[in-house]
Amino acid sequence: RQHPAASQNQRLRPAQSAPQQSPARREQRKKRKVTRATLRRRRILRRLTAFAMLLCVIGAGIYLTMTMLFKIGTIQVQTEDGTVVQEAGGYSSSEIIQALGVAPEENIFSFDPGEKEAALERQFPLLESIRVVRDYPNTVVVQVTEAVPAYAMQTQSGWLTLSDQFKILACGSAQPEGLKTLYGGEAKTTAPGEQLSFAAED
Repeated sequence: RQHPAASQNQRLRPAQSAPQQSPARREQRKKRKVTRATLRRRRILRRLTAFAMLLCVIGAGIYLTMTMLFKIGTIQVQTEDGTVVQEAGGYSSSEIIQALGVAPEENIFSFDPGEKEAALERQFPLLESIRVVRDYPNTVVVQVTEAVPAYAMQTQSGWLTLSDQFKILACGSAQPEGLKTLYGGEAKTTAPGEQLSFAAED
């Protein structure tokens, strides 16, 4: 049996505190934390550097493409089947190329083909359709289709000559001969090169 005094002394003994870490061990843990944070920063820095280098490479590629590569060397007027022609619809190829407004040595991406097509169709109404095509690496092709007069239509401004696709080819005072006559409505515009459209009625 345990002596009562011994039991009392045991109850009065202060509780032992948790073992404290030594200064060397605390310093080692601190260094470990600093090292992990440093590694994380280095990884982020490497990723940012790689991303910046990628942007530089892309920018250099775009610069070379727009300045040194893809310079226009040849501009041709062709029919739809690819035949190079010197005249189409009564217009010379040099006249069409001059109206295109694109010169050799320019970059092949320096213009919008859609805008060029619309401008050429208004300027050359006797051409049914015009397509401006980039033939890489250095050729621009103007594909043309001649318009064929098919219809005549009387308007307040005069007689219209229309193609089989209802493109306005000409507007004159005399009725075109040998063409079918269209009736029904007033044309919204009589400008050659425009597509036939009717003004809305009241």
